[in-house]
Amino acid sequence: RGEDSQGEEQLPSKRRRMTNGAVVSPNQTIGNEGNQNTETSVETTQRSQVFWETLERHKADVVELLRESASKGEKVVSVVAIVEARKKNYAVIQRAHPFIDDQEMTTAFSRAENDAHREYVQSAAHEAAHEAAHVVHRPHRLNLE
Repeated sequence: RGEDSQGEEQLPSKRRRMTNGAVVSPNQTIGNEGNQNTETSVETTQRSQVFWETLERHKADVVELLRESASKGEKVVSVVAIVEARKKNYAVIQRAHPFIDDQEMTTAFSRAENDAHREYVQSAAHEAAHEAAHVVHRPHRLNLE
């Protein structure tokens, strides 16, 4: 942990809470002191949990889209399908973080999609190796009748 130029504590990236692009610590007020924007650490934890769980769900959705496309022999996932997955998961995060920065969301979703692709490729390679290891080699029998 360090401090930024204004002396505010910087939390590790996975524990940050994003509000209007600003990172705030639990129990820190947003905007005017003493207004109703004060959030408890429990609320912050719940919002953060929704954020990370939804990104994991988005990653799983993308992996499933990759599997579905591959099973159909398609080389790419439909842009429409990806956009629908983004909209669904973005809406969940937007409800928990109504003032979240769009650029930060785009970056988070891009990372989740890259992680999904990497996971899918590793899984496919593992499955192919597993299948190759379990192929039973049977000698061909000649029918000499």
